[in-house]
Amino acid sequence: MSEEFLVSQELKSVVLEFKGQEYSFKLKDLSWSTRNKIISKCMVVVEKSVSLDIDKYYRMCLKEMIVEAPWDLSKTDEMLSRLSGDFGYALQKFVPNPFEETAGEIPKN
Repeated sequence: MSEEFLVSQELKSVVLEFKGQEYSFKLKDLSWSTRNKIISKCMVVVEKSVSLDIDKYYRMCLKEMIVEAPWDLSKTDEMLSRLSGDFGYALQKFVPNPFEETAGEIPKN
């Protein structure tokens, strides 16, 4: 049976250049189901209005995707909450856009 329709199990090595230094990460792609579950957990319903907690979405995705980081993985939640805006936006580019129909894959460096 062909498995080309399954999410890749291959880890992607990415390097972020930030303020003259390089930071290495290993990331895994999110499956369609995992992405949908994360979106569901990030939905905020107030009366008849539904919105997405975008901060929670990106943090949950990155926690799921990051396999190796320049910090102790047990501290990922804390680290993501404390990142500078510039570094956070640089990491965010590897997360599937929650408003697009396809999750896509992590771009290769």
